[in-house]
Amino acid sequence: MVAFRNFSRATMFAVGITSIVLLWSAHTHAQDIVSDDEYDHEKFAPEVEIRRTFDAFVVSFDSKDDDDGDRNPDLLRVPNWVAQEIRKFDGACVKTGDRTSWTTDYNLHKSGVAPKDSSYAGSGFDRGHMAAKLLAARISLDADKETFTLLNAVPQMPRFNSFIWKDLEAHTGAWAQEYGRVWVIQGPVFDTKRQRRPCWTRYLHWIGDTDKGEYAVAVPDALFKIVVRYDGNEVKTLAFLYPQLGPWYHKAKSELPNRDYAHERFLTTIGEIEELTGLSFPKLEALKNVLTQELWPVSEELFIPPCPKEPT
Repeated sequence: MVAFRNFSRATMFAVGITSIVLLWSAHTHAQDIVSDDEYDHEKFAPEVEIRRTFDAFVVSFDSKDDDDGDRNPDLLRVPNWVAQEIRKFDGACVKTGDRTSWTTDYNLHKSGVAPKDSSYAGSGFDRGHMAAKLLAARISLDADKETFTLLNAVPQMPRFNSFIWKDLEAHTGAWAQEYGRVWVIQGPVFDTKRQRRPCWTRYLHWIGDTDKGEYAVAVPDALFKIVVRYDGNEVKTLAFLYPQLGPWYHKAKSELPNRDYAHERFLTTIGEIEELTGLSFPKLEALKNVLTQELWPVSEELFIPPCPKEPT
């Protein structure tokens, strides 16, 4: 992954259930989705470095490439991007599995590319899902469990992960309900010009205790998410760019005016994301400079929650 080289251009960084039983197969755990044709998670995704394919998403993981432009191989040990197709779900709630232990890719860890869970443990950062557990569970309980791979995670500040990022995930599920299906590409953004950054953000760098043999994992300065849908034959997009530290992140949603995170503050262009990450979205080239001003509207009933857990 090529980290972005001029973070100062991102000016927006300164502003900042009812219980039912779902229809599912005892053999495959497949849940009730609107279509059984094959998912195309990579439909609008950039080029791949190291591909890993899962039921609910596809990962491009950072390889031993030159991330900082110094002509030496670098390892960030996070995904370049995670892409997923999300479909409309027929049901009042989604049956989910229990949270499980985080896993890694044995071969990628052995080669030094991917971390183990020990790099995150005690760091103060969450193992932040890229492809969300609840959205993967729309496909199956197995897909739900597969989201707990460190190939699908980046270090996220807990308040960011638990509130505004989670709320945006919920919106992508609601947009799938409204439009039948959407495609989402998300990933980390890094500022390589650290000497230009305010001193209070300089600690956002690495986690993992290398003295204990843990692999260092790069902490993103920001995250991006691109949401794509069809309006008839026309492609529509929303592009978001969120700093890990930002306005209102320290407050719970109930403390915010009108219980609203105002995601519109973080709308940007695909072209800006390309410049900041080094990624390229050739299938969205015609829309790269489109700056959408508002979110796509959705009603409250389109936010499909997880089903209550059955008593044990």
